[in-house]
Amino acid sequence: MEALPGNSRIVAVLFGPIVLVGELGTNSPPNPYAKDQTDLVRVSDPTVPSFVGDVASVLKMIKPNGTPLVIRTRSLGQPNNVWLAPLYRVNHERYSVCWNLVSPADAKKSSAAISAGVQTAMRKAPDGNR
Repeated sequence: MEALPGNSRIVAVLFGPIVLVGELGTNSPPNPYAKDQTDLVRVSDPTVPSFVGDVASVLKMIKPNGTPLVIRTRSLGQPNNVWLAPLYRVNHERYSVCWNLVSPADAKKSSAAISAGVQTAMRKAPDGNR
């Protein structure tokens, strides 16, 4: 794992010299190929999870699982876990190279704030829109 120069809370995951990226899926783009650089301007960005813990604890939770250089994070990513794979293997989908490291306390606060916001929005929604 290597930190971004000047910010130890943003890291990239490496397996030897190989950069591992998190696969974020293909749900948003209407077309896998853009004809113009502005084709995907209005497409929403996927949610990129944060890794909860410090560098040492995160490294303990990232272990290969049988397929060479493919790793599923477990109890690590918030709001969800991801598959990590070599950058050169990830084609035609969105991915993340850099990851925010957050402390467990900060992750808990963030999760509570998101839950409170969802509950508030549900209370304000008209009955027909639930």
